[in-house]
Amino acid sequence: MKHEEYLSIIEEKTALLQQEDQLFWDLWCLNYVIEKISDKKHPHYTQIKDCYLQLWDFNDGKITDLDTLFKKESVEFILNFEDEAFDALDEFDLEERAIQEMVIGLESILINLEEESKVVYDASQQPINVIDIEIEGILISKSNHDPIYLNEVKSQFKLLDDLTNHKRNYSYEDRNIFRKK
Repeated sequence: MKHEEYLSIIEEKTALLQQEDQLFWDLWCLNYVIEKISDKKHPHYTQIKDCYLQLWDFNDGKITDLDTLFKKESVEFILNFEDEAFDALDEFDLEERAIQEMVIGLESILINLEEESKVVYDASQQPINVIDIEIEGILISKSNHDPIYLNEVKSQFKLLDDLTNHKRNYSYEDRNIFRKK
């Protein structure tokens, strides 16, 4: 599959998502990314993981209002992530790129929730950006046959088809649904 085709299809499919499925979709996408961080001692890992889990709690109804969510220390940390710390991360190192993608994704979700009280962000590119480093380059104009790339693309399409064709109430327990391990 050409990456251009993927981009076109993902844009069409994500446009069909209902608002109640948007947060699950984004967190599901970010799950691929956070699982690429094996160095749990990285200086920002704890706050990133905590914020990620807080958003899952919000998705799952364990946190029921935005005021409670935004009072969480890890949420404040992500919203005030230092530019210097972000810029110091090596975008060509798999784990540091994963940290960058987590910060971008989490911050975008939180800003949407803060400003619009809903999620309008699409995190589908966060795992693709990590895969780009993992497989040493996704060619946009040529067919991509790498199984890591194709597995993620197919998994994204399956989940989007499922979310748009069925009423679901997916939770943290479903964070890897449709992904092959």
